[in-house]
Parts: sequence; C-alpha cells; structure tokens
Amino acid sequence: MANQKLLNQRSARLWLVATLAAVVCAGSAAPHWFGRFSQSDTRGWAEHSFSGQTQYRLIDDGSGTALQAVSQGTASAFYKESQVDLTQTPVLHWRWRVDHGPSGLDEQARDGDDYAARIYVLHKRGVLRKPYAINYVWSGSQPRDASWPNAWLPEHSIMVAVRGAKDERGQWFSESRNVREDFRALLGVEIDHADVLVLMSDTDNQRGSARAWFGDSYFSAE
Repeated sequence: MANQKLLNQRSARLWLVATLAAVVCAGSAAPHWFGRFSQSDTRGWAEHSFSGQTQYRLIDDGSGTALQAVSQGTASAFYKESQVDLTQTPVLHWRWRVDHGPSGLDEQARDGDDYAARIYVLHKRGVLRKPYAINYVWSGSQPRDASWPNAWLPEHSIMVAVRGAKDERGQWFSESRNVREDFRALLGVEIDHADVLVLMSDTDNQRGSARAWFGDSYFSAE
C-alpha cells in the first residue's frame, strides 16, 4: 500500500512537470485553466441537477487532491463558464479515473445514456438555439475512440469514447483532445470559441451507481 501511494504521488508530480513543460513550449498562448483541484480551488464552479444530486467533493486520494464524483441513481453536473479562444488554445487536457460504474448499456439509446465519467465542452449559440457539445466519455460498453450521436440531442451533441469498456478501473489516465478539430470532424461545425466545461457522473437512467475522479484541466495551444 505504501509503495502504491508513493507511485501515485510520483505519477501526479510527473504529470505536473509535463504540464509545465507544455506551457513553456507553447510559448505565445498562455494556457486557459479550468480545474485546479490539486490546489483545492473550485472558484467559479457551480452545480446543476438533472435528476437528483451527484456528490462532488475535493478529496486526497493518496496521489493528491482531486474532485471525487459519486452517483447513486443521480445525474447532476459540475461546471464552469469561461470563454476559451479555440483559435489560440484548442487542446483540452485533463486527468480522470473511474473506480466503478455502468457497463454493458446501449449508450446510443436514451435509457442507456449513463456514464461513470464524462467531460464535455459547450459552444453557446444564443438564448433560443441549442448549444453544440462534444462529450468525452468513459464508456462502459463502447471501445476506445468510438463516437456516436447523443441520444437526447443527436444533431447538436456527439459522444466520444476516450476510454472504453476494456480500460482499467481504479487507475489515473491523462488525456488530451483537440476540441476545435473534434467539432469540425465529428459535428461538421467550425467554431472559434467554447463557453462551458462540464464534469459529470450520471447513473439516473438505469438507477445504478458510479464513483469517478477528476483531476486538473486546461486548454493549451498544443
């Protein structure tokens, strides 16, 4: 146990060093930060309930402080509004981990739209128009890199399995996606900014349970 804790702490430090190195290399465009949970910072974040209340709280898991999400048949979002210039900083970076969650569901159907962890980016289009959204999910049934229309808003939102059913549970993963390119390739829209970053763990459709963790997140030039 002590050795595993040491490895987790070392992994978190290496991720921080790599992040700082990427910031230096990016040069012209400063990173646009959203989650700084490792610093116990949740300023600007808010919650929105769709069905019950997923529990979001900052906890030290042995490798550092992160946001823990526990869903018990619930669906609520933890989100932050902040406009990002995707022409300058199009690449989203984040860390996450899933301990347990839904598996084997038909995620392309409304009653199977449950995920232990998802992180999605919204592009607002005005009060009377639905936003565009890219949903990066930890799928419980699809293979990694699969994509499909959102069951509720198929014309405006796309799902992308960044992690899939075969990825190891209980382990941290560091991810990066070029959001602007994903909007173009997967939704066929050209956008120059994003407005909201949403973290979510939801199990309301099948009344299941899930526990996930979210680390720091930011946008950068590369």
